[in-house]
Amino acid sequence: MKVLFVEGRNPEPLRRLARQHPYPYRLLYRAEQGLYLLEVWAYGPELEASGGGARGLSELEL
Repeated sequence: MKVLFVEGRNPEPLRRLARQHPYPYRLLYRAEQGLYLLEVWAYGPELEASGGGARGLSELEL
């Protein structure tokens, strides 16, 4: 299963990206760093293409 990670300081663009696609996700917040982390599981190539310009984009294959 592929897992996509995208981080940012503003949660709204991350939420918009996740809600555009039908894949399970969660949005985490780390207060001490002021960072949000979007995790999306079992996603398709169209999500990777739409988020491809996002800073902090990385993926793991599990």
